[in-house]
Amino acid sequence: MKRSRLWLLFSVMAAIALGLASRKFPSLFPALLGKYPGDALWALMVFLGLAFCKPRASTRSIAILALATSCVVEFSQLYQADWLKEIRSTTLGHLVLGSTFSWFDIAAYAVGILAGVLIDAVCFRTSGFAADKRQTAHSAENPGNPHVYDKAKYHHESIEEFGLPDEHASNHTVPILRWLIENQLMSEFFLTECADELSRFRKGRMSIHELYGRWDRCLISDMLSEQGNAFAMHYFDFEKGAYLKDYCATLQGTLPSEFHVAYSDENYRRLKPLMDAAYAHWEASAATVVKLS
Repeated sequence: MKRSRLWLLFSVMAAIALGLASRKFPSLFPALLGKYPGDALWALMVFLGLAFCKPRASTRSIAILALATSCVVEFSQLYQADWLKEIRSTTLGHLVLGSTFSWFDIAAYAVGILAGVLIDAVCFRTSGFAADKRQTAHSAENPGNPHVYDKAKYHHESIEEFGLPDEHASNHTVPILRWLIENQLMSEFFLTECADELSRFRKGRMSIHELYGRWDRCLISDMLSEQGNAFAMHYFDFEKGAYLKDYCATLQGTLPSEFHVAYSDENYRRLKPLMDAAYAHWEASAATVVKLS
C-alpha cells in the first residue's frame, strides 16, 4: 500500500499547529491531562513525518520507529550536557527535545502513535497498484480503445524501488488471469490468438507468467468475453473493486508491501475461493437486477 504524501504533509502541519496550541492555550484541554496532549501530538507528528518520508513502509514499521524515536528523545533528557541544555533553552529546542524525563511522557507518546496508526489505516492508505496506475501519464484511455485493466509497466518504478525481481510487477494480475482462463471467461479472440500457448499452459509446459508475457504483460478488455469484462469491471477495478483487498488480506501478511507477494500455485489456491465467491455473489446480484427490470 502507498500513502498520499500531500495529505500527510497537511496532517503533519495540523499536528504541529495543534501541538503548539496545546502549549500556548492549555485551557483548551482538561486540566487533568496537563501537558500530555502536547506530548501525544508530538509523537503523532513524528509518526506522520516518518510516513511522509517512507510512504510505502508498513504501518507497523513506522509505528515502531516512531516509538523508538520518541523514547530516544525522552531518555536523552536524562543527559544534561551543557550543549544540550543550551539547545533546550531555545523555544524550538525545548519543543523538540523537551527538558524533564517522565515515564508518563512515554505513555502519552504511545497514545499519539496509536492515533497515528488509526489515522493511517482509515485515511491515508491507498493501493500501491492504483497509485502506480494513476501516476502513469500514458495510462489514459481514448474512447474506442480496449479498456486496460492493468499493465506490468505501471508498476516497474515500485518494483525497482523495492529491489524486487521484474516478475513481481505482474504477480498480482496473473492469479485473476489464471482464474478467468479456468472459468472460460476469455474472448474468442484470445482463445484463437494464443491457442498453442493455452494448450501448453494447460499441460503444465508454460507458466502463467509466460502466457501473460505473450500479451506484453497487459490485461485488456479484448482478452475477455462479455461476461468476463462485466465481472472484471466490477471486481478488478483497482480503486473500487474488492480483488486487491482480497489479494492483500489473503497473501500479504507481514510482508512490507503487496508487491513482495510471490506468485505460486499454493498462493493461487488460497486466493481462488475468494474469487469464486466474488463471482458467485456478482452473478447472483446481476441475475436479481435482470429479474427486477
